[in-house]
Amino acid sequence: MKASHKTNLVLVHGWGMNTAVWRSLATSLNDEFELSLIQLPGHGNANEVAGGIEDWADYCLQQAPERAIWCGWSLGGQIALHIAAHHAARLSALFMLASTPRFVAEQNWHCAMPAHTFEAFVKAVTKDIESTLVRFLSLQVRGSEGAAQVLKQLRKDMRQQALPTQQALNDGLLLLNSLDLRAELSQLSCPVQWLLGERDSLIPACIAEALQENHSQNHIDMIPTAGHAPFLSHPQRVAAALQQFCRESHA
Repeated sequence: MKASHKTNLVLVHGWGMNTAVWRSLATSLNDEFELSLIQLPGHGNANEVAGGIEDWADYCLQQAPERAIWCGWSLGGQIALHIAAHHAARLSALFMLASTPRFVAEQNWHCAMPAHTFEAFVKAVTKDIESTLVRFLSLQVRGSEGAAQVLKQLRKDMRQQALPTQQALNDGLLLLNSLDLRAELSQLSCPVQWLLGERDSLIPACIAEALQENHSQNHIDMIPTAGHAPFLSHPQRVAAALQQFCRESHA
């Protein structure tokens, strides 16, 4: 029997997590897509990779099919955006899930995490990895619909695989602090969809206006009662949006 052709879809998780976080969403997508769940360096049981964004991107590309639609959450979205700009042949469309081109606020970019809050994480992660990750997860669900249940699921997913290594967390924080991919957005030739949470405490909702002002070709959607993990708080809404985007992009 001839196997049916499925569209390749890559999912890239965020800082401090692992591929287990995609379990629920993957169940909704398995029938339609050939899924590749990318493990970030030093997360789960993945090897560490010394270096910056290009090294992390190369590591992710080694796990991915030759060409696919990429969906990245948070830091995973930033890595996917870098790949879209610098390895365009490998990516046919980009779905940015609760992600941003610039994670930390600066003078001309206010729709981001305050620098002092980010610096507190940098200091805390060197003392106790698990407690810092749990605190980070708590921030992700703050204000979200069903916050307690989403936090419970995130904690469970975090412990499904090995915790990230100290080096991986440090390197990931360095990327989150230093990456500024706003210029890369103007280089993209592929379709781009942003799906954001209006109650996201890490990536403020005002980013939607900033993205639209500077990059009018972006399509931006907002889930009013979602926080930083909309694929857990609003799984059906996220799955439907991703399926529609992939179908339109692949047509």
